[in-house]
Amino acid sequence: MIPVEDLVPVSAERIVIGQVIFKSDMITRAAVKLKAEHFGDPMSSQAFAACLELWRNGMNVDLITATHEMQKSGSALKDAAIFLSECMYNVASTANFDDHVAIIRENYGLRTLRRAGHAMATGAVMGEDPIALMSGLNVDFESASNTESDDVNGAEIAYALLNTTDKPKPMYLGMGKMDDLVFVMPDNFLTLRAPAGVGKTAFLLSAVLNVLDRYKVWFVSLEMSASDLMARALCQLAMVDISSMMMDRLMDDERERLAKCANDYGDILSNLKIDNAGTMNVDVFRAKAEHKVKHEGVKMIIIDYAQLMDADSKRYSNRTDQLEAISKGIRATARTLQVPILCVVHVNKDGVEHGSIQFEKDANVRMALSREQGQDVMTAEVLKNRNGRVGMTDIPCVMRYGIVGRTGPPSWAKNNYTPEPFDVSGPFRNPDNRIEPETAPF
Repeated sequence: MIPVEDLVPVSAERIVIGQVIFKSDMITRAAVKLKAEHFGDPMSSQAFAACLELWRNGMNVDLITATHEMQKSGSALKDAAIFLSECMYNVASTANFDDHVAIIRENYGLRTLRRAGHAMATGAVMGEDPIALMSGLNVDFESASNTESDDVNGAEIAYALLNTTDKPKPMYLGMGKMDDLVFVMPDNFLTLRAPAGVGKTAFLLSAVLNVLDRYKVWFVSLEMSASDLMARALCQLAMVDISSMMMDRLMDDERERLAKCANDYGDILSNLKIDNAGTMNVDVFRAKAEHKVKHEGVKMIIIDYAQLMDADSKRYSNRTDQLEAISKGIRATARTLQVPILCVVHVNKDGVEHGSIQFEKDANVRMALSREQGQDVMTAEVLKNRNGRVGMTDIPCVMRYGIVGRTGPPSWAKNNYTPEPFDVSGPFRNPDNRIEPETAPF
């Protein structure tokens, strides 16, 4: 039998302590998943308890404050200072912090189970009360099985909110007056629905281009090929008629404008990553999304459209169950990766999300678009908004260029083309006059 002590990952534990001291905001992340009892190394356990106490009291965690706190709890000043200094010495970065935390929790669970097994082996003797023995073992088993729980203490979350200075910021889509109603937070799932021909893809592409100079975007284009999507993007930038582009009836000056935009804005357009597979399983989507966000710096994900995804048919007996799994998978991806996901949801002839109402339940923001055929005005109705209020507003669109939410190219695309006028209900309000999270009427 492997001794319990051999399961103590001393190196991982001391690296985590060093990371917490090395970077002041790491204690906030550590407090969500770790407790002092998770550490098998006594000095590491005492050090983490000291750091946690400082954090709870609103004090900064550093080498001096942590050493002082450990001294108050019984450690000699010299021993505490040397221990913490050695922990910091081997820390180069905090990039793998979550992996180190997972090692500590895994080994805590193994130690707990081994101790429980040892207690059963030594306690199950003649005369011992089996019920009393099992009662204690059940506590140990529950502690071990819950070591990877995602539950967090409400008080710890409150401390985190008060102590963190890096609060999530809202992302505006730059869609005219719609920005007065809607912003998206990093973990939001936004669904978009509209009848055929209204301009759902044009809406999404316009929003993507608005933020593309600041954020990398992964566009899962299940309905339209990557070449068609990029052609429409260039038409927005150069203000060239999409039908002329698609039918190859371009004038010489239009070709020149398209070529100039492709050349001038190549660096910004490279921020747009388009998945051109045409079909995707939700599990594959989640795996690809994790790679894109963690390794390629993607800050927004677009899905066009959800019902073209599929789920494991062996696990889900019918299409409705599959669509529920797809919706839940998309929502979980947004929350886990802390990246907003904008998704088109197909509607049936009655205007209801096709196949499942799960998308209605999972979305943080639900929007419906409508537009009379041939009109350069689109109505955006916010049906559900966990970030603020619901409502309806008109936004401009120039559909022959595939533009929605504005009348010209995005603000970062400087050119000499004159935007067309738009006046439905008065001029746009100042773009800075928006509902912020802290003032939104929830």
